[in-house]
Amino acid sequence: MLRKIFVLLLALAAAGCATDINTSKKPNEPNCSPNPLFIPAMAEITSSGSIIFSDEISKYYFNLPTESWLCELPSSSVINVFKDSNAQALSLAAKQQANNIQDILEIRLKFDGKQKFKDFVSEQCASQGLSYLFEVSETAEQKVYGCQINPQVKSAIMWRRTSEEKFIQIAYLPFYKPFVERLIKIN
Repeated sequence: MLRKIFVLLLALAAAGCATDINTSKKPNEPNCSPNPLFIPAMAEITSSGSIIFSDEISKYYFNLPTESWLCELPSSSVINVFKDSNAQALSLAAKQQANNIQDILEIRLKFDGKQKFKDFVSEQCASQGLSYLFEVSETAEQKVYGCQINPQVKSAIMWRRTSEEKFIQIAYLPFYKPFVERLIKIN
């Protein structure tokens, strides 16, 4: 019995002095996401679909196509800039990645019909840096278009017009809220 206790103590002492054995040699992946307390003062949207969030001290980079945080500054050109509460809204949407179908927001804009609907949508989207315009459906009664930063971004602002109405329905995910709020102000 004494012998078993001695062997057990010797094994525990040896294990306590041994260095940790690391069976996998995976390099530590850097954590490039912002601290939960980070509040951006500015958000710059790039043509590649990345967002540069910054305050007076820090910068963080979010990639919309991959829905992940990047460690390196995106090299593509800036197409739109949002400040203060709009930058914070974009940051919240990126952190939560709350861009699910149940999160869709909708508004209506008055449309006078003086301009072709497709031209109007194209002009409005381009004014916000959303240069990729696509057609979802077009019939005599209803037309639906979408626009986004580029085809790799998995979401868009959707525009629908029924020929009998003098309104345009706009549907979008929380990420696009600052874009749509600007569109409302200019229309």
